[in-house]
Amino acid sequence: MTTQIAVEAFKILSPLLLTALTWVAGRISQLIKTHVHAERLRGLLARVDDTVLSVVKEINQVSVDAMKATSAGGKLPPGAGDALKQSAIDAVRAQLGPKVMADLTEALTLSTDALERLLSTKVEAAVYGLKRAATTNGVHPAATTKLFAA
Repeated sequence: MTTQIAVEAFKILSPLLLTALTWVAGRISQLIKTHVHAERLRGLLARVDDTVLSVVKEINQVSVDAMKATSAGGKLPPGAGDALKQSAIDAVRAQLGPKVMADLTEALTLSTDALERLLSTKVEAAVYGLKRAATTNGVHPAATTKLFAA
């Protein structure tokens, strides 16, 4: 009698268990897919950040310092900043390559113009970061040398 009740309960509950297991498997699959997408996106953005920072440092060392050294007052000539920014964006795009650029466009669901604005913003942020790194505790190094020179 108990065996018969167990068999009947199994017959009734097996479709419910199968449905529940199918739902759990689908949910786990969805979570794995989301995690993989997030990790891929994080990796792409880290690669972009590293590339932008390297390119900006290179342009600063090679071009900006040389232009400032040869100009009057140690400042960039008018329009040079925009040209240097565009050359940095072009260099980042070249170093990342068309596949990574396409992957970024797809992963971030951005248009080509929006991706260009993103790269432009990242270049600006890297330049700002370099300028901030040149200061010490919020005080410009030239100000500290003048302060302690007396």
